[in-house]
Amino acid sequence: MSEIQLCNLIPPFHSGEDTYTESLSKVLNEYVEFVKQNIKPDSYIIRKIDKLNTSILSAISDIKRANSQEAYARICKFIEEEKDNIKLPTYILKSNIPLIRLRYSESDLLYRKDIFHIPNNMRHKVSQQRYSITGVPCLYLSGCAFTAWLELNKPNFSNLWCSGFRAKDEFKVLDLAIRLDSIISEKDNLGKLIFYPLVIATSYTTKHPQSPFREEYIISNILLQAIINCTDLCGVRYFSTKISNYQPQYAWMASNVVIPACNFEGEYDKNLCLSFLLTLPQPCSALIHSPNIGDVSCMGMNMTETHNKSNLMEGINHFEPRIFEWYPATQFFNIDGYLRNDMAYLPIESL
Repeated sequence: MSEIQLCNLIPPFHSGEDTYTESLSKVLNEYVEFVKQNIKPDSYIIRKIDKLNTSILSAISDIKRANSQEAYARICKFIEEEKDNIKLPTYILKSNIPLIRLRYSESDLLYRKDIFHIPNNMRHKVSQQRYSITGVPCLYLSGCAFTAWLELNKPNFSNLWCSGFRAKDEFKVLDLAIRLDSIISEKDNLGKLIFYPLVIATSYTTKHPQSPFREEYIISNILLQAIINCTDLCGVRYFSTKISNYQPQYAWMASNVVIPACNFEGEYDKNLCLSFLLTLPQPCSALIHSPNIGDVSCMGMNMTETHNKSNLMEGINHFEPRIFEWYPATQFFNIDGYLRNDMAYLPIESL
């Protein structure tokens, strides 16, 4: 098995000097060759992957030709045709696995609803994001506070609020937070192998993050609509593209969940509100300066002169990829720890 090829197929992806479409086409072709050579040279699987690759690239071309209806139809058709033949990669939100939501606000957030999705009467503020469809409020949740902070582009903690979310009942989302190095050893991995091109297509960093149109979001936007309309799944779990080089066992921490509001009769999606228990919003600045809830030191490491010298050439280049390994010694762990262990989880206030 080629380690270089495998590394090239782990998200996030970067288009570099190429356009997104050019780079995506190359990586999708590389994925097909990798499956042929190292996993399953089965012609049935290769045909399915090739078909999805073609649908993805054609859908992007459709959008650029102002044919959004055909683009949506291509992705939706593939999902409808395959959902009864193969097991879609799914993730089940459970009550014992809390997720974290952060929100930047210069005014105090006093109620649980204040940190829920953008109210329906303010949907004009919802712009296109990786999975947000313009004008459609979505509930975004993260595996940990650090990932949520990255998704907000590292805001100052003085105006940052946090809340923990727990699903009241189990419900399913499409799981695109899967890494090829983790699934190749699984026995029942057919659905993940076939749908992995969607992981690739939706896991590119944006080349022009401040622009109104970001082609890296095309497939994500179409996919969320297709999942809601063509399956019984209620959202998507996906990897953050703002951190890389973490070990597979920390993948859940680097993931996000997006669930669109589908009921617009009131201020918030009532069904979505009833699906979660959550904590009252807490100021992050208060939690990070509280005593470490894990009562841990900085990994017991003594910064001696010898240690500093040995790190002169062998130290890491960037801290962020290693943060999950050292997470209990960070202030982000304080946020997660207090929300997960000490705060009360209750239904959202009466709407």
